[in-house]
Amino acid sequence: MLPKQVRRTIALVVDDLGLSFESIARIRGSLKKFVDQEMQPGDLVAVIRTGAGMGALQQFTSDKRTLYAAIDKAKYNSLGRVSISTFAPLGSDENGMDATNFESEREQIFAAGTMGAIRYVVEGLHELPGRKSVVVFSENMKMFYRDGLSPRVMDSIKRLTDAANRSSVVIYTIDPRGLVYTGLTAADSTRGMRPQQIAHVSIARSQQLWESQDGLILLAKETGGLFLHDSNDIDGMMKR
Repeated sequence: MLPKQVRRTIALVVDDLGLSFESIARIRGSLKKFVDQEMQPGDLVAVIRTGAGMGALQQFTSDKRTLYAAIDKAKYNSLGRVSISTFAPLGSDENGMDATNFESEREQIFAAGTMGAIRYVVEGLHELPGRKSVVVFSENMKMFYRDGLSPRVMDSIKRLTDAANRSSVVIYTIDPRGLVYTGLTAADSTRGMRPQQIAHVSIARSQQLWESQDGLILLAKETGGLFLHDSNDIDGMMKR
């Protein structure tokens, strides 16, 4: 495709370091539907996984078969910063103090790594023609941790938004979880908990949900994009 023929350049970034097992399959289906129904003549598209490493960045293409193959490679990453479901079940080891301290540090490192991977994509878009957009699918981009605002994460967000603005790239962020239930489930063990503690579970999980979206909100706001969430219709969010 000649440069003058390019209308839109779109990077679909699957943050497999920040997505639960439950979300990945739904995202794959929506990405394939986007390629089938929303790609137009003059579009260059790439499907990129943040956990794949810099060497795995795929060329932007208008070949749908190439994009289907890239979409099929998007799988749940057990080494990421999100477990199989949105909330760790009560009574699991993930709720212990040592585990919490370890996970906090680990999450910050992985969050900064995700920002670095997206920035690499954004900088690669600098010389490309047409309207340039990055759509990020993630459900965990926290800025605040046990010790407060994370300088590591904030610095990586600032570097990313600066790069996007220099390259005239708009970042759209999508939280694919839809409407999240924050109450008790069958997986939770309330053994040994006082009634007040049990009653506080939903509030604590709601707070956890909001905090996980802070970085997604900021990325979209600072680059002129949209943060799309609280909908089970991923296809509809992608059309927006």
